[in-house]
Amino acid sequence: MSNAKKHTKRVLVLSRNYNNLLGMARSLAGGDYDIELVRLIQLNYKVMKVLAKSYPERACRHIAAYHVCLTDWKADNLIDFLMELYDPERETLLIPCDDLALPWLDEHYDDLKNYYLFSSVDGVQGKLAELMNKQTQKHLVLDFGLPAADSHDITIRDGKYEIPAGIGYPCFLKPAVLVMGSKDHLKRCDNQEALAKAVGAMAAKFKDLDLLVEDYIDIKKEYAILGMSADGKVLLPDGCLQFVQGGHGSRKGIMAVGEVVSDPEILAFMGQLKSFVETLHYTGMFDVDALASDDGIRFCEINLRFGGSGYAITKSGVNFPRMYADYMLWGKPLPEECKLDGIGKRFVSEKILLEDVTEKYISREKAQHLIENADIHFLMDKADPEPYKKVDQYFRTRARAMMALKELYKKLRHR
Repeated sequence: MSNAKKHTKRVLVLSRNYNNLLGMARSLAGGDYDIELVRLIQLNYKVMKVLAKSYPERACRHIAAYHVCLTDWKADNLIDFLMELYDPERETLLIPCDDLALPWLDEHYDDLKNYYLFSSVDGVQGKLAELMNKQTQKHLVLDFGLPAADSHDITIRDGKYEIPAGIGYPCFLKPAVLVMGSKDHLKRCDNQEALAKAVGAMAAKFKDLDLLVEDYIDIKKEYAILGMSADGKVLLPDGCLQFVQGGHGSRKGIMAVGEVVSDPEILAFMGQLKSFVETLHYTGMFDVDALASDDGIRFCEINLRFGGSGYAITKSGVNFPRMYADYMLWGKPLPEECKLDGIGKRFVSEKILLEDVTEKYISREKAQHLIENADIHFLMDKADPEPYKKVDQYFRTRARAMMALKELYKKLRHR
């Protein structure tokens, strides 16, 4: 898809996820630049390129062009693709919306900086990717004094590792960097034997990997805090997003239903967080996960890109993607404060709910009830209706196909 150029500047949004691409395109809509989407795919290129014709974000009314990039999990493929897309007549901002493209861009910062604008730490190649490592984050956070769970590092090299002494149980194990199936490798370990088994399985699979082992927290509330950092200034809204209901199966831990909230405790934590982010010298948008327990609110991790649920903040009156693009492309000054007008609003990710319906975790009726009673929708939009129509059609077709396969299996069993 390609429409006539309308502006002298453009924004390229990169992601593997249509939900992220669509939310970013709608947030950027109305700016003085063209919006182009780049869907990143990893495998089965011929099949995926055919399917790309029906990708929902492709139908978004706000975009000027749509591209599909086969990465095959290799950074060079993305970099080569971006060089083919380079347009010397239009200054272009890159906005990666997931953790695959983000470190690849940073690791090739010196190759790309004369062609594109994009996020960085101090404008130095490799520093952003280093900061994405959860081991590095935890050391910085604890040294700064921001509340966080105590942790231990485990480093696997050539399949070999040592589990440090002093780990308390239960504990929580997670990869410190992005790996395929990262969500599947988040594990609670109740004793040393369980931890050794989990680490051994990862060492057999990945050979070289950094792991973080944290004290287990009895979570009462989960928060996502969206913000932006540029020109020595860190911007945070006067509230954040609270986890209400998550997905199931492979979507466990991903927010399906949430609420825009603000209270003295979370605002006090956000004040500390703002001071911490100022020390990072980071230019770009970010998303911080925080956990509340009986001991208060603690830092979990920082993602150096706009989170998938960030569109709820946009729809609540604080549009960080627009602020960021206007600042980077046009040098527009940043606001002094960011006031939300949506405190108390409920939001839903229809994608997560419909995937749960298809896999029989929840009923279609329950999902429909949650969608109809939400104030903010990530996919449904009266002004931009076609993407949601495609999503709904896809899930209905998928459900019918699964039912047909189930009936066929029953017949074969009873032959």
